[in-house]
Amino acid sequence: MLLLLAASQLLIRFLLSHLNTLKDVMLQVEKSGDLRARVPLQCKDEVGQMASAFNAMQAGYQRVVGIVAQSAAQLDEGAERLAGNMRDVRQGMLVQQSETEQAATAINEMSATVHHIAEHTADTRDQSQNAEHLARSGQQAVNRVSLSISGLSSGVQQTAQMIEQLAVDSQKIGGVVSEIHGIAEQTNLLALNAAIEAARAGEMGRGFAVVADEVRNLAKRVQDSTDVITQMINTLQSGTRDAVDFMQDSSIKADECVKQA
Repeated sequence: MLLLLAASQLLIRFLLSHLNTLKDVMLQVEKSGDLRARVPLQCKDEVGQMASAFNAMQAGYQRVVGIVAQSAAQLDEGAERLAGNMRDVRQGMLVQQSETEQAATAINEMSATVHHIAEHTADTRDQSQNAEHLARSGQQAVNRVSLSISGLSSGVQQTAQMIEQLAVDSQKIGGVVSEIHGIAEQTNLLALNAAIEAARAGEMGRGFAVVADEVRNLAKRVQDSTDVITQMINTLQSGTRDAVDFMQDSSIKADECVKQA
């Protein structure tokens, strides 16, 4: 009987030692936010399973932070490029407006010249040459307008490709977030099972129950955070789809303008 009691005490001390290790690492993460912290436990019991789940959750969070940081940098770069393309588009529109006005002026001059030819048939040769020159000038203005529109179309297509790449990156982040959400659910189940076992152990399992409750609360916070991130990703994907549709529609209209010109 004494031997059994001594073995039980040793087992309890062993479990409490592992629980304290797990608790210390969790408190360290909660205070410092260090995602590199890991629980140094390799045992196969329930405490070891919770430690493994916690380590997996930490690793998943570390991956998400890295991907989010990389995507944020890409978003900043894409936003800068988009702003530059928008400035180019605006400049192109101003150039197009100027070229259109020149074309309209040339056409008006040509019309006035034709009218003048009709009234003064004696100077037909000189006036016809002048009309031909004005017609060529008008055609050149139209060609310049076509080139400007072609440049705008190319810029719009490049911007659409960048936005599509951002959508692909957000889908990758969504996959990692889903994986972390699953790990958090598994951790929550392990913590619940541990709490049940601690309740069966009575007074000796009280410390185990406290740690299991902390793990369950942490898993719940992780699940809530992943839900928020998922909503943000869905909003980002919806916005990028709308932007791509708009860019593609603008590109089609620009191509039609070039064909008509």
